[in-house]
Amino acid sequence: LTLIAGGLFLIIRSVRNKNTDQPGADKTAAESTSQDIAQSDDAANEEPDTNPAKASTEENDKTAETKVPPVTAPSTDESDIASMITNSEQATTAESRTDENGNWVPPYPTDIKIPSWITVDLIDVNEKIRPGRLLTSVDNIVVHYVGNPNTTAKSNRDFFNDIPTHDNEKGASAHFVVGLDGEVIQCVPLGEVAFANYPRNDFTISIETCHPDDTGKFTETTYWSLIRLISWLCEEYGLTSEQVIRHYDVSGKYCPCYYCPNNQDNPYGHPDAWDQLKADVAYYIKRFPNIGEIDP
Repeated sequence: LTLIAGGLFLIIRSVRNKNTDQPGADKTAAESTSQDIAQSDDAANEEPDTNPAKASTEENDKTAETKVPPVTAPSTDESDIASMITNSEQATTAESRTDENGNWVPPYPTDIKIPSWITVDLIDVNEKIRPGRLLTSVDNIVVHYVGNPNTTAKSNRDFFNDIPTHDNEKGASAHFVVGLDGEVIQCVPLGEVAFANYPRNDFTISIETCHPDDTGKFTETTYWSLIRLISWLCEEYGLTSEQVIRHYDVSGKYCPCYYCPNNQDNPYGHPDAWDQLKADVAYYIKRFPNIGEIDP
């Protein structure tokens, strides 16, 4: 019995050792489990991405997706200064255009000599007509008509100056008024804002032009005086005739009506006359350099 039992023990031991030496399902599963644990440990020990630039970018992306700028209705009041340029815009402009002493430097000439054929009769400084604020640039010359037939340059200048005395009168003004006899009156200094071209008052020079009747057509004398004034301003500010525009081009108002599109709302319109006006300005700029000192 003892010999038989010992033989069985040796046989069982031999079989067990043989199975253990061959790769099997239990060993494969164990190795796989060991690999999963190792990978989990690597992930747990991995340091988080602390790159500040990446973190900042991701944060900005989230902010950009969730932050919606407020929407505000545009103001229709010509004298609403705050709506035309925000404090932040003013600060940015001032910061980007300063001299070595920190003083704001306008991006346009400031030493312009007014020709002798222009009468300087400035209106009073007042928030409704002449706020005293500097232009941020000069991008366009804007032509208007006064809309009040057979009135003079002087009477229109005085109308602007009297606006603050009328409580319900909206703010309005212009840099120049050209009269029926060709006279030119300067109402607001060059470099300052006038209230005529909302919402582009901060970037434009404005000219009001007198006319004899409801058609809004300028007389020959008024017309050529206007051409001379525009040409001089273009020369001083380095503009071309293409930068001469109508009030209509700023706001859609039929002003100056004779030189705007013709339709049922503007039966007096002659857009071809506007094309001719710009062509005449281009000719004067080329033909008469230093026009401020001559009388072509």
